[in-house]
Amino acid sequence: MGYGNISFVLDPEVKAAIKLKFDGLKADMPFLITLTSEERKKLRTIGPNRLSYVTEVNLTSNSHSPALAADFNLAEFNKDKTGYTDLAELRTWAEQLMESIDNTMMALGAELMKQTDTAYGYLKIHAKKTNDQNLDSAVKRIADMLKRAKTEEKK
Repeated sequence: MGYGNISFVLDPEVKAAIKLKFDGLKADMPFLITLTSEERKKLRTIGPNRLSYVTEVNLTSNSHSPALAADFNLAEFNKDKTGYTDLAELRTWAEQLMESIDNTMMALGAELMKQTDTAYGYLKIHAKKTNDQNLDSAVKRIADMLKRAKTEEKK
């Protein structure tokens, strides 16, 4: 793999500063909305296959504006097209950041699982060697968690 041991502590002040940057980005885009899942289902969306359709109709409408009805707002159509294109570019940038976060979390999670399995193995061995009821109870709880997790994975 193309990475070494991932080892960091995200300073609370740095984390707070990052949160402020995200909040600032959201504040810079007050036009962003939230749709319910029901609203999302009802919308006819562009998607990658329809973007060329939208683009071609927009270009042709600008070249042949007299063909449009008088109440058709071409300026708004142009603004919406530009807005969509701009948001698509922003989304690409955000996806690149999310991919890096996801990849780091995946690799860090793998490290964490390896450490957890090793520590659990030591705890089981120590519980068998000693009469520590608290440790024995904790090991049994952990074993039950693992059984439930494996059952849920199979579903």
